[in-house]
Amino acid sequence: MKRFFKAYKNLCLLGAYHFFFVILAYYYALHHPADSQLYWFKKEYTTHKNWLDFFNVGTDFILFINYAFAKFLQLPFWFGFLLYGAIGFVGILQFQKLAYKILGSKEIVVRNVNVLPFLFYLPNLHYWTANLGKEALCFLWISTILLKLAQQKYRSLVLWLSLICLFILRPHVFLMLFFPILVVYFVYKKWNWKFKVGISMLGLFVCFLCYYYFLILSRVNSFSWARLQHFNEYSILSFRNSGSYVPILEYTYPEKFFAFFFRPMFLDAYNIFMAVLSIENLVLLIVHLIGVYVIIRNFRSFKFLMIEKIIIGFVCIAFLLYIQRYAGLGIFVRTKVMIQPFFMIVLLNSIFKYLTLKREHTHHD
Repeated sequence: MKRFFKAYKNLCLLGAYHFFFVILAYYYALHHPADSQLYWFKKEYTTHKNWLDFFNVGTDFILFINYAFAKFLQLPFWFGFLLYGAIGFVGILQFQKLAYKILGSKEIVVRNVNVLPFLFYLPNLHYWTANLGKEALCFLWISTILLKLAQQKYRSLVLWLSLICLFILRPHVFLMLFFPILVVYFVYKKWNWKFKVGISMLGLFVCFLCYYYFLILSRVNSFSWARLQHFNEYSILSFRNSGSYVPILEYTYPEKFFAFFFRPMFLDAYNIFMAVLSIENLVLLIVHLIGVYVIIRNFRSFKFLMIEKIIIGFVCIAFLLYIQRYAGLGIFVRTKVMIQPFFMIVLLNSIFKYLTLKREHTHHD
């Protein structure tokens, strides 16, 4: 046992840390209204329906996945959190592999301290990937897609399964990820033009299909731009009665960016959870400021990997779309779990490259 713990100490510590958040998420769901109650068939919506009734694009797909466990086997509510906590943990391990792949190292040493492991212990990341919900699934699939692309394993079965499942569960998230993949590969891959045109036509069809399902699922049911804008404004104003409402329509884009990625801050905190989030957001803000400064200062000398360009495109598109519909700190911290951790890898890789170049210059001098 001691040998096992010694060999897998970091994995065991990360797993124990994640399991704490599984317990926390479960007890929160027991005493507060939560989507997880719907996903484990504890709401009226799920009554008088059979398994195949849930085989649809959108939220129903998570009910289709859970039906065997919650209905056939009648497994308890806590088992759902244990199951999704395990799924989320696998997603974090995939995310960890992606970070190591992009960085080409398992260390970023600053003043003799390896700061990279802190990326894998972000409380908000663990809380939402420990929850019985869509975030655990989406984070696993996004991490797997990006990892397999970074490894250039284009024929990987898990890559294509992840793409298909993400498309079915969250078509708009699939679109936000798939579009930058399509653009980056079209621009930078050395394929012949016939193949590029063929892939592009197929890709654009898939994008159109995603957008169509988004309109259906969001009940816009029309390609009218005016109707879509009206719906988005209605969606934003629907958050006014929530305790964490943000007047996003009145904000400039820098204010929207700050609110989405770095709030709540300490002035927003009214309980222990918000205080912990404030500390995390302050750390993230510092890393973002340093990373962006390093990128701007060394923009000409830095060469971004294709996977980094995909991540940057994914983050930009996701931010621009989500702020059109959401206006609450609660939904912000929940949504950015699928976006911000990947951008952190890009920023940390830029800082790592800068520190490496600085050490080389110092050594030569």
